[in-house]
Amino acid sequence: KCLLTMLKFTPMTREFKYCENPEAEVPKMFIDKEIGGKDADGVPNIQGNDFLKELMHLSDTQGKKRIEVWINSPGGIVVEGQSIYAAQLASVSEVDTICYGIAASIAGVIFQGGRKRRMYDYATLMYHPAYSDDGVVDKGLEALNKAICVMVAKRSGKTEAEVWAIMNR
Repeated sequence: KCLLTMLKFTPMTREFKYCENPEAEVPKMFIDKEIGGKDADGVPNIQGNDFLKELMHLSDTQGKKRIEVWINSPGGIVVEGQSIYAAQLASVSEVDTICYGIAASIAGVIFQGGRKRRMYDYATLMYHPAYSDDGVVDKGLEALNKAICVMVAKRSGKTEAEVWAIMNR
């Protein structure tokens, strides 16, 4: 919480990357590619801390009452997604999520962080256990899986055991 408090009051020194119109009454932010890392051309994907700062700026500095986060993403790096999820929950604004394609992996967890969640009838939501590129399961990976279960369970009304079972299907 201390980190979020510090980030809330950091002035924005760059243009918005994830919000199409920050002056709109209800700004729309987009998660429309992978979360974290870079694409094949070396262009940064959705960066969790940058997204967090933009969302907090819209909420706490600009005083937006409501923000929409539109999602069509295969997911990505869990710790990057945790920043976005935390911003949604810590925001003064009401943050709603809309899945207009796929919300998979950590993008599905971010979807659950919305106050109101809406999916188009053709959209897809998918969870799975976190994994490492080398296939090694260690304490760090177990901690990420536990965190995913906690985040989804708290927002879905399911138990952590039920979420874990869903993730493993």
